[in-house]
Amino acid sequence: MDEIRDCTHRLIQAILESEEYRRFSEVRDRVKQQPELRSAINAFRLDVFETQNASEPMDMYEE
Repeated sequence: MDEIRDCTHRLIQAILESEEYRRFSEVRDRVKQQPELRSAINAFRLDVFETQNASEPMDMYEE
């Protein structure tokens, strides 16, 4: 069990130290400072979710 915990900890550290995660954190913090941009992103995410989960097939290019 200790080995699993150690591997998990190393994985978490590797993620937190990665360039991709640092960039993600930087962008996330900038978005948090701009409520209008955050609202626009959330609206886009909702549209994508609804399009992907529609009960009837849609023309994705049209949507």
